[in-house]
Amino acid sequence: MAAANEAKLAQLRHLLHEGDLARAAGQWAQALAAYRQALADLPRMPVLHHNIALCELALASPAQALVESEAAIGLDPKLWQAHLVRAKALRSLGRAADALAALDALPRGEQPIVELERISLGLYELGDAAGSAQAAAALHARFPDMPAETAADVDLNQLVASLYDPGDEAAEDLSRRFAGYAARHLGAQRIADVPAPVARRKRKRIGVISPQLFASPVYFFGIGALRRLSSEADLVFFARRARHDWATAELRGIAADWREVVTLAPQDLERELRSHELDALLDMGGWMDRAALAALAGKPARKLYKWVGGQALSTGLSSFDGFIGDRWQFPEGARHLYTEPLLELASGYVTYSAPSYMPAPSPAQAAALLGVISNPVKISRAFLRLLRESLMRWRSAGAAPVVRFIDKRYRHEALRERIRAALGDEHAAPVEFVAPPDHQAYLAEVGRLAAVIDTFPYSGGLTTMEALHLGVPCYTRPGRLFCERHTWAHCKYAGMDESSFEIRAGWNPLERAKPGGARVSLVPAGSPRSDHDRLARALLELVDA
Repeated sequence: MAAANEAKLAQLRHLLHEGDLARAAGQWAQALAAYRQALADLPRMPVLHHNIALCELALASPAQALVESEAAIGLDPKLWQAHLVRAKALRSLGRAADALAALDALPRGEQPIVELERISLGLYELGDAAGSAQAAAALHARFPDMPAETAADVDLNQLVASLYDPGDEAAEDLSRRFAGYAARHLGAQRIADVPAPVARRKRKRIGVISPQLFASPVYFFGIGALRRLSSEADLVFFARRARHDWATAELRGIAADWREVVTLAPQDLERELRSHELDALLDMGGWMDRAALAALAGKPARKLYKWVGGQALSTGLSSFDGFIGDRWQFPEGARHLYTEPLLELASGYVTYSAPSYMPAPSPAQAAALLGVISNPVKISRAFLRLLRESLMRWRSAGAAPVVRFIDKRYRHEALRERIRAALGDEHAAPVEFVAPPDHQAYLAEVGRLAAVIDTFPYSGGLTTMEALHLGVPCYTRPGRLFCERHTWAHCKYAGMDESSFEIRAGWNPLERAKPGGARVSLVPAGSPRSDHDRLARALLELVDA
């Protein structure tokens, strides 16, 4: 009996050791199999449930990760690692408020990785860019020796937060900081052997890599040209996030091959990309996907282009053959801000495809109903100062505008309170917050507006195109970086004169607001923003270059 027990214990130790080794190597499926086998004999071991939850989360199974993390917490409520995995699982399941509450159950300031998750949620869910940047700086000061991977993620959150709300930081300084990050963490100058062209191939093989292969800007700005491109070339999609919807199904429908590469580390991802012998690879992830950028630094395809998706500013990498934009996205005197060759497509760098549920343009609800519709993280302190000053001026002139903030994240009271506080108590009455439950409801809300006030310095992108499509005019203040010029470019490609959409001294969107009258799309049928064939031809020329 003793010998049998000893053999059983030895087998369990071996399984746990195998699981730990596989997890350390990022081999999540192998680690999960070992841990689950061990769980049969150790069902009340909280760390084992936590390890399984961690593997399930890495394998893009947040629902199962939630079950296992809660099992671990039930056995050991003090196991903070399980609380963190539970918060991450809840966030992946779209339950951000529950994720915030889960983190609130943990002590503050004790674990860098927990604070990193708080910073990330504060940035992307609560929209507090300035606060997130400050929290990241404080975290570095408190934990100067935190693990390298955690430090890299903290650095990137701080950088992105500064991009949304730079304060007085100039475009040159921001670009320099991102380039420095690329050099430290992405291997900016690391170009391996560039793949050679494949002889006697009848059709070009073009890769598309992104964490947003679902109903997102990547889809709405890319599907038109990609669909046309698929008739001329074989498209290989590399999905970097396990989220699927109707838009994913459309993208899969034009794919010659579809690869789920969510769990691959940079080196493994680079090998995977190289194995497909791609003639060109379109990166549609950019700064949204640090691991993918690290893989792309080695140039795993013959031609490598940065296109839609995380395309805020230069990647800082030397491996790209071009940064795809157009004449309005690259202002004079800004070319030195990019490490990539700048490609000004005459067609414009994107086209827009409206969803089937896009409502028809309808009369504005009221002349004084103005909207702020960008992602709340783009609402900078400078933007709020301008909005406050404008509201005061309009009210002193006898106008009584209502500003309606529209986005699902406005369900968070902390976000609403930050905006109210910045605008001042005297503006509490004319400010409203709407949190539509889905995209269709969001579009209906936008269609009721008389005009949209664009955020700055980080401009609206897809949100602006949707508003213009609904006949709602947008007012913007362009900057120098790529992300600061989206609305400007969309309006110019719609054929508008800047006097009709630029925020200038004494501007007043109420002067042109005309409720009750019929409206039509502000993007004419002949606009380059609707010419998918032209953009597809331009992209194919880049592949052939």
